Amino acid sequence: GEDGLGNLYIVDYGGEIFRLVNPAAVPSLGDWGVAVLASLLAATGIGAGAARGRGSQLPTKSARARWAPSIHG
Repeated sequence: GEDGLGNLYIVDYGGEIFRLVNPAAVPSLGDWGVAVLASLLAATGIGAGAARGRGSQLPTKSARARWAPSIHG
């Protein structure tokens, strides 16, 4: 999700925010990097939650599914 201050966050299934990422702090990531990072987290189970909030830049289920083959080799 996005909190209106430019911070991206991922929440677990319980709805608790467990990771907060400010793209300005990691400019090298960009949208593509954020999507890959979220996909990797989802693949490892760490980020196996849903992205919530308006203007989410995190990948959807289908996007994670497309990344999965490259992640798992």
